[in-house]
Amino acid sequence: MANSSMMTETEGVCKVNLKIENFIYQNVELLVMKDLCSDALIGHDILNRHSSVEIGFDGNRPPLTICSLAVAQVPPVSLLSNLNPDCRPLVTKSRRQTVEDNIFMALEVQKLLQEGVIEPTFEACGKLYHFLRVPFRVTNEVACFQRVIDKIIEDEGLTLTYPFIDDVTVCGKDQKEHDDILEKFMTVAKKYNLTLNEDKCTYSSNSVHLLGYIIQDGIIKPDPERLKPL
Repeated sequence: MANSSMMTETEGVCKVNLKIENFIYQNVELLVMKDLCSDALIGHDILNRHSSVEIGFDGNRPPLTICSLAVAQVPPVSLLSNLNPDCRPLVTKSRRQTVEDNIFMALEVQKLLQEGVIEPTFEACGKLYHFLRVPFRVTNEVACFQRVIDKIIEDEGLTLTYPFIDDVTVCGKDQKEHDDILEKFMTVAKKYNLTLNEDKCTYSSNSVHLLGYIIQDGIIKPDPERLKPL
């Protein structure tokens, strides 16, 4: 690498099946680097699978043995590096309340906290700490459904299956893995009498519209349809 600092930036990442001579390496993580001085660099994740590496030259001197090679410092790919440059946060108006309503709600919350009816809500390990009892005018069917669908997927051992309320995304590194996991999920859905809205179901797609974003080929960008109101 023609760089005295032995360090470079990465612009992307993908996984491929690599063949070098008679050796095949399955599901190898390939980093994409800008202005690379060669087509590809073989990293230590490949080299350390072999006892030694031989590099042939046309010199007339005896072979030279090198015990190790310098490690190139390649920072991991940023999770936000693939976002569209035009990505902007979505602005939503907060619910407007009268001064009297705000005072009443603040006093009611303090009263319920002191009586132990409710406790502060916080997130831990991807789950929410819930009320001990449901306060007046508060509904919890969404949280209950999320808890149920999470428990179903956990109990059934479904992998690469991500539920967000009534939206379930089934993933796979390749078509076969996707189809196997989807078949297991469909079996579980039938077992628990879950009803699927076929009009909203999409199968074997390389592009997913999820939570206001489009996910495709390792790139996450805002959904243009969601940005139209702005």
